[in-house]
Amino acid sequence: MSPLLAAIDALCPVGSPSVVVRSNLRRVSRVGILTIEDEVLGGASMVILYITLNTEQEARTISRALLEKRLAVCTNWFPITCAYRWKGDIVEEAETVLIVKTLPELYESVVAEVRRHISYTNFIAQIDVPKINSEFACWIEEELCDKGEK
Repeated sequence: MSPLLAAIDALCPVGSPSVVVRSNLRRVSRVGILTIEDEVLGGASMVILYITLNTEQEARTISRALLEKRLAVCTNWFPITCAYRWKGDIVEEAETVLIVKTLPELYESVVAEVRRHISYTNFIAQIDVPKINSEFACWIEEELCDKGEK
């Protein structure tokens, strides 16, 4: 069995959701030798988006929209206190953080969905996730990668 197939079997045993393998060919020398870089979802294919919002209700509404549109596999939100500089003053106020677990290629769609629900300037950061557990990798793959088919 090839190392790639062994990795797939390890990530998603028989009976679990399938894993999509993304392979990219790239030229590594002038004599035309090619290498295949195989990445099984479970590498750096998942991202977390850290989004600041004004209220818990905004987080709940946006979260629901993202899940319904299959732009996120899971979301979390919680209250925080934010301190920042504004026009020479230091301001403290309550905010809500929305954490979105998704795929990197869905970033722009998530941002567009957030913008549909709020009109103020907020913070949206993408955090790459270099490793995740195999069960979560299979779940995110099943829920988000074939989003047009469900």
